[in-house]
Amino acid sequence: MSKHTPETWRYEKSTKTIRSVPGNYWIATMDSWDGMCNNDANGRLIAAAPELLNALRTLMADLSDVGDDRDGETGEEYSACIQAREAIAKATEQNTSISIGDQVQSIETNWQGRVTGFDKMDGDECTYLVCHHVSGGQIEEDDKQWFSPGDVRLLRRAGMTQERASEIITECQKLATIGPWSDQLRKVMNSDEIAQVMAHWKTMSGSASFSDAILFIRNGK
Repeated sequence: MSKHTPETWRYEKSTKTIRSVPGNYWIATMDSWDGMCNNDANGRLIAAAPELLNALRTLMADLSDVGDDRDGETGEEYSACIQAREAIAKATEQNTSISIGDQVQSIETNWQGRVTGFDKMDGDECTYLVCHHVSGGQIEEDDKQWFSPGDVRLLRRAGMTQERASEIITECQKLATIGPWSDQLRKVMNSDEIAQVMAHWKTMSGSASFSDAILFIRNGK
């Protein structure tokens, strides 16, 4: 994966170019043949991209312990974190088409499993999918594989069924060595699942939490 030109970038209005500082490396020229594009606004936005990317990465690190308090709008924070993660992936060429909970198949061996996380290998910039085989609705801890996103085909998107809600709770409980299991929700849910739980959550009483909504779904309520 190639890396972008190091920041800082500056937009020069007089030449309509984006250049790095220091070094004065040319990055892009803003031009529009039909005159319909706002070249200056686009240029300023593109020039800010490296700083925006770094800011998102810092925010994601600071939000690693987002809680489960409805008063703190945790559901919205979950969604914002997912959007931030996908924006970072888009800017760094990571594959965002596969999410935790999706069912995938190895293109080479036809092995099938569920995506349970993401991992990076030492000395390798690629983000790998951590996958487990599922049998009878239960994850088999001993049958685990790592794949590059390009080495698998998507079989089925994760859906918020009673079975999936139960799996999420179980996975969170395993991860929660310190603190409540609900603190782990963002690590094991994808954006579609979060949206489904939020929709259910909004129909519940004001004292209910995001994790309560998952418990209700698991219990078929």
